[in-house]
Amino acid sequence: MKYLSLCLFLIFLSLQISAQSHVGFRIGYNNASGSFSEAINTPGFPQSNLPTSINGIVGGALIQIELSDQLKLQSELQFTMKGFRLGEGSRSRISLNELAVPIILVYDLSKISIGLGHEIGHIFNGSELDSKVDLSFLGSIGFNINSSLGVDLRYIYGYNDIFRINFTDFNGNPLGADSIMPRTIQLGISYKLPMASDKN
Repeated sequence: MKYLSLCLFLIFLSLQISAQSHVGFRIGYNNASGSFSEAINTPGFPQSNLPTSINGIVGGALIQIELSDQLKLQSELQFTMKGFRLGEGSRSRISLNELAVPIILVYDLSKISIGLGHEIGHIFNGSELDSKVDLSFLGSIGFNINSSLGVDLRYIYGYNDIFRINFTDFNGNPLGADSIMPRTIQLGISYKLPMASDKN
């Protein structure tokens, strides 16, 4: 939680020094999965053990601070459902419910916007996880319908190990262990308005 506390402090500090800021909300859809770094290249590794995707939702509040006419700093506090599926059956689904704080530098080209940033998440469930902190890079491309309403597509690339698993072949022979890192494709819609002090 110390990572989230630091991010929230930076957000509120930015609000105090911002000349122009907007607040609003963002909701959307997650297509979440995971990635191995080594197991795919292990001889005899069953392809049925590769992570497959699950669906989830995302939603929360956002703050966007204008640094210039085209450059903006956007942060969000959102609930997001990530995870992956290993194998078949209901027990193979691993859901990750987390509170995430993405911080994104957005370059606005009128109707089109491009963003790069970082996301820090705290996972609330999953007692079997090796880490409850989810660290990710993200990239986004958005379309501004008008000054308040927009849609965006994000790819969120988790880079820290959150879940370690031991693998065996079809005969039960050990193949080794590897860690899973989250990967998420996210489609969102956002609505924002100027803060009250910015309307005059």
